[in-house]
Amino acid sequence: MHHTNDDTEMATIRRSGSGWQVLIRRKNYVGPRSRTFLSKDLAQSWADAVEERTKKVLNDIPVTLGEAINDYINGPLLLHRSAENEKYPLRVTAESWLGDVPLKELQIKHFAVWRDKTITQGETKYSDERTEDIESTDRLGKR
Repeated sequence: MHHTNDDTEMATIRRSGSGWQVLIRRKNYVGPRSRTFLSKDLAQSWADAVEERTKKVLNDIPVTLGEAINDYINGPLLLHRSAENEKYPLRVTAESWLGDVPLKELQIKHFAVWRDKTITQGETKYSDERTEDIESTDRLGKR
């Protein structure tokens, strides 16, 4: 499930000379920053359309590593001749506890713990020792 927590207002409509001006203010917005219309209704319609389009794009951004991997499997990977061979290890990773880690929190230590667990004892969806292992990796890195 992709989602965003950024529901802030992005458009301001104000009277401007002979018409109505719409100003777009939103982080990471790509497109026209302002536009002037003859009527307030047209200005509001354009602002609503831009906001709806922007929300749709933001909702398509993966939140966890598993979502990102699944997007890759269902997108660019389909163009690979060896897609079927590449798909299995990617799915295993996406379905492991590592796939549940939010992208913004993902660090190299997560991959190190996942690799070590996979090599030594095989991978399970949820590992009770995962947090302990990540914390001990932190301590080792600080020495």
